[in-house]
Amino acid sequence: MNFGDEEMLTLQQAAERLQISPVTLRKQAKSGVLRCTLVGHTYLVTASELTRYEKEHKGRVGPKPKAVPHAE
Repeated sequence: MNFGDEEMLTLQQAAERLQISPVTLRKQAKSGVLRCTLVGHTYLVTASELTRYEKEHKGRVGPKPKAVPHAE
């Protein structure tokens, strides 16, 4: 889908393009890391924003989970 001159992708399409989980992209969109537009129940991302996200974030490991103390 295009919006003006810009190609728009659903998170599912974007995830397939980046070969990562759509759940990951949805979390990134909700946290503001991936700039998207919510249309109804569907997030849309521009191809240029997806390229920016890929360069800056793809392959980076998220924060380590907090250690859980062992009960003795």
